[in-house]
Amino acid sequence: MANAIALCFVIKKLCWIDYPIFIPGVGRKSGAGLGAQNKHTGKLDQWSHLSKIYINNWSSLIPKIFGGQTIWAEDAIQALKKVGHEEYLKYLNIESVYARSYIKHKRFRKEIKRCLNEIEKFSMYSFFAELLKFTLFRFLSLCNNIYLYKIKPSNLLIISNIDDINEASIIHDNKCKALILPN
Repeated sequence: MANAIALCFVIKKLCWIDYPIFIPGVGRKSGAGLGAQNKHTGKLDQWSHLSKIYINNWSSLIPKIFGGQTIWAEDAIQALKKVGHEEYLKYLNIESVYARSYIKHKRFRKEIKRCLNEIEKFSMYSFFAELLKFTLFRFLSLCNNIYLYKIKPSNLLIISNIDDINEASIIHDNKCKALILPN
């Protein structure tokens, strides 16, 4: 996230490539994999890959808990500060960060509420709207997953036990060729 934010201010030209350069993985032990298992959370000092400097410079806007919502928001804040564009902080949807954190990290709700009370320009109305929006989003995602995996599983093609990215690319290309209609 920090790199994406910082690059926005230094890129002079943009080139669109219709081929993936980077394919993120979602293994059981990756951040996304742990997040899906609700294990990608905790106190900041529990995560050895976070430097003390990063933790000590943590913004007062974001609750000091480790989770996707807080880490991404904090990365954005720190990147904007580093590149000298703090004026963009006003566009950060802080209410959404708190609403998602409140829903996803139940055991840290006291810490989240404490931080809420310390923020000057915080809209409780927007916070509750974000809570409702995120709850609705999660409900619709659940309905979608039930439909895809239980009701209509023939729409899915699940391939497992792939050794590397090259093998995945070959399998993907072969499966997609079968779906592409000739001109």
